[in-house]
Amino acid sequence: ILADMNTKRGEVMQRGRAARDAGEEFDWGAEMTAVSTEGLEAVKAELSSAQQSTLTDLLGDSNSLDSLAGGWGGRGGNRGGPGGGRGN
Repeated sequence: ILADMNTKRGEVMQRGRAARDAGEEFDWGAEMTAVSTEGLEAVKAELSSAQQSTLTDLLGDSNSLDSLAGGWGGRGGNRGGPGGGRGN
């Protein structure tokens, strides 16, 4: 599931760059949120209800798998930690 999310994020990056190069609007936030939401739903589908409850507790208010990964570089502000972010 996570590998698929990374592939889809790469596809969003390609589409975003192409839009930028063409001078077109591109909603990075909406596109990346859609990928994250789809990934989270796929993970939840693999879990029991008790595991889903634990996952919900771990995710907290963010309700995003990104919160467990330390953030993604350049997206969403200054989320530092291993694997991304600007660390400030």
